[in-house]
Amino acid sequence: MDVALVFIILATVGAVIGYSTKWTSSWLMFNPPRFVGIGPLGWQGVVQRRSPKFAVGVAEMLEGIAPVEEVTDRIESEEFASVMAEALNPLIAELTPQIVNVLREGLWEEAAPDAQEMLRKLLAQETEGALVEILDTAKPLLAGAVDLKPMVVDMLSGENADRLARLVKTIAAQELRTVIRYGAVVGFFVGLVEAVVYLTFGRWWLLPILGALDGLINNWMGIRMIFRPFQPKRYFGLFHYQGLFPARQAEIAHDYGHMIAAEVLTPRLLVEDLGRSESRVAIFDVVRDVLDRRLATQLAVFGPMLGVEPTDEIRAHALDVALDTLGAGGDRLLPALGDYPAVEAYLDRRLAIAETIETKLSEMSKVEFEKIVRGIFEEDERTLVGVGGVLGAAIGTLQAGIVLSLGLH
Repeated sequence: MDVALVFIILATVGAVIGYSTKWTSSWLMFNPPRFVGIGPLGWQGVVQRRSPKFAVGVAEMLEGIAPVEEVTDRIESEEFASVMAEALNPLIAELTPQIVNVLREGLWEEAAPDAQEMLRKLLAQETEGALVEILDTAKPLLAGAVDLKPMVVDMLSGENADRLARLVKTIAAQELRTVIRYGAVVGFFVGLVEAVVYLTFGRWWLLPILGALDGLINNWMGIRMIFRPFQPKRYFGLFHYQGLFPARQAEIAHDYGHMIAAEVLTPRLLVEDLGRSESRVAIFDVVRDVLDRRLATQLAVFGPMLGVEPTDEIRAHALDVALDTLGAGGDRLLPALGDYPAVEAYLDRRLAIAETIETKLSEMSKVEFEKIVRGIFEEDERTLVGVGGVLGAAIGTLQAGIVLSLGLH
């Protein structure tokens, strides 16, 4: 029997077992994205299948570390009003003639250019002042108007489960690559042990058994080394090791925070959720009351200047025109945020969602931090380990076939 060849073959195939079982387990965490099978027999990516439960966990975590009232309180009324008013300038320029013509049809066209410009500036100033007043009055309502939990759950589960899979895959990519490579190295050394056992006992059927053990232990160790130990620990008095995930807590917190801020808790989605909330009626009442009062004051000033006495009917019409032109009313409390990148950029910077999540996650205990990712597939860890055992047994059988076919027995 060629002893060297037995060692080479079994060690090489052992490395293949380690690599393939790790790669397969990683693949099964995210694939297939939709259930494939017949009846109850089949498989769906662990992340997608567990997405509703995990999404609730993410939502509860975000409610704790980025409460709406704390985040919205960062918006400075005067600063926001200035940015918003500048963005609305084209609409104000469009609105001014409409308001003037509400007083009397054709009145704007009769006004001198200087008078037209003065009216535009006056309405622009009033708009900025109204925005300050609206935000100051409505801010206490905002905390109760945005419900993070259903919003986050919707964005990370169901039809959007692939977004959750992408989030998990991105923040855990380095750990998964390391574990797959580790599987090949450990599998190589397990293959050497297999060679010793086979050469000692000469029983080919030991190889599938050892292959199954390789797959089981390799996958179990792979999961273990991602999360444990929480703190660096010396092993065999020779080297220190810390779980891959806790070791990169700061880096993962950064990636997690920025992905959530970019795809889940964006200013645009928060504003849209605000427009769907039960509190939108109360907030819209604030918007309407402030605009009505300020329009009444301005109409009373420049109406007589233009030779028109504003009536209650004229004032109500002017208010409807203003709300319609500014994109408020119905289910909309603000113009579509996507149309105003400067406003969206301001809210993104001021709300600081990414930075808030990053800071809070970085400060979490290792136990709490582990739940962010591990909780999603912890219930399926045994299945993933079992898959490693089955695949290891299959490749171990291949090992036996190779050894027997080459007459190495």
